[in-house]
Amino acid sequence: MKGREWYQQDETAEEYDEWRFSRGGELVDEGEKEALFDLVGGVEGRDVLEVACGTGRFSVELAESGADVTGVDISKPMLMKGVGKARERGLGVEFLRGDAKRLPFADDTFDLVLGMRFFHLVDEPGAYLSEMARVSKGRVVFDTFNRGSARVVYNRFLPMGSRLYSEEDVQDVVDSAGVELVDRRDDFVLPFGLYRAIPKSLAKGFRGVDDAVRSVGGDRLSSVTYWMVEK
Repeated sequence: MKGREWYQQDETAEEYDEWRFSRGGELVDEGEKEALFDLVGGVEGRDVLEVACGTGRFSVELAESGADVTGVDISKPMLMKGVGKARERGLGVEFLRGDAKRLPFADDTFDLVLGMRFFHLVDEPGAYLSEMARVSKGRVVFDTFNRGSARVVYNRFLPMGSRLYSEEDVQDVVDSAGVELVDRRDDFVLPFGLYRAIPKSLAKGFRGVDDAVRSVGGDRLSSVTYWMVEK
C-alpha cells in the first residue's frame, strides 16, 4: 500500500484532519459524507464496518445516524483519533487495528462494508474488495479517483501519487472480486487539492461551478466516483 509507513506516524495522525478537511476542505468532507449517505440510505440499527477508517470521519457519522459501527485501520495513532471523536460525541464505535486484506471477521458479518479514501492507495484492489465482500451480507461501498479527470494533472504534484481508475478498470476490479455494480455517484470535477488550498468562502464559489458543470452532463469529468456493489 502506498505511504504505509507515513500513514502510521504519530505526526500524520495529528495533522491529518486539519490538513485535509479545514478551509475549503470542509466542502470536500461535506460532499463525501453526502454522497455516502445518498448511496446507502438509512443506517439505523445496521451493522456497519468501515475498512481503513483512519481518524473515524465516516465511522462517527454513521454511528450518530444510528448504525452499530466497527472501524478497522492499520494505524494506531489514526485509530486513537477516532476513539477520541467517538467519546466526544458519546458514541460507542468499536475501533480495531487490523489489515484490510485479512479482516478478523467471519463471512457475512456486516450489513454494509465501506472503504473510503482507500482504493487509490492499494496495489491489489480486487483482493481488498473481495475481502470486504466476504465479511458483508451483501453491499460494499468504495470510492476511486478517476483517470480522464483534472485529477490526472494534480496527481503529478503528489509525492506518492494516487492510483487512478477508468470505468473499465473498476469493472475489472469488480469482476475479479465476484461482485456486481448496483449504483454510483460522481462528484468533484475540480480535484480535492484545490479546495484544500483556498479559504472556505472562496471554495464555495468553485463548488458552485463544479455543481453547474456536472448538472449539464459533466459527470464524466468528475474526479471521484463512489461505487456500490453487492454479492
